Amino acid sequence: MFRRAFSPLNIRVLLPAPPFSQDSQKWFDLEDTDWLKVVTGSVETDRELLILEQIEAGADRVAALVERELLTTKTVYVSGFAQGGCVALYAALTRVRCAGVVSMGGPPVRLDLLKGKLRFPATPVRLVCGAADEAFPLADLKAVATGLAETVPDARLDVGPGGRHDVGPAEVQALLAAVESCAGAAQ
Repeated sequence: MFRRAFSPLNIRVLLPAPPFSQDSQKWFDLEDTDWLKVVTGSVETDRELLILEQIEAGADRVAALVERELLTTKTVYVSGFAQGGCVALYAALTRVRCAGVVSMGGPPVRLDLLKGKLRFPATPVRLVCGAADEAFPLADLKAVATGLAETVPDARLDVGPGGRHDVGPAEVQALLAAVESCAGAAQ
């Protein structure tokens, strides 16, 4: 689905798959964890700290993929959905220079940490959210986009009308529009 959307544009967009855990594919383990505590920075337990370590490890993995792609192409965009969007943001803003990053349906965890580790503030950032996303409400992502824009000038929120926390044809089109927006910002 994604490959078909991007191949006519001659654009390389990495959508890295998360590693396998015991029961599924995921970047970090949110079971029995208060996600809001991790997002806002009020982590209190070793389990919540482990999530941050897993995000850092995921960002390292994504950065290695980007560096490998940059050996054969000059323009690479990074994107991810939900947890993958969080990891993509960390990788693109703190680990490796890329043409842009699109986080779909997921905010960065610990915006304060992300901003503190920022190495590539010129990277265009698009947070893509469905207006009806039940996992990460629009109001929360608006606050994240505003906070991120304080240090990343080309960070913005793109809202899909009626979109939910899902990946389908509408989300592919939203990703395509976000990447084209990043490309336009770079020119």
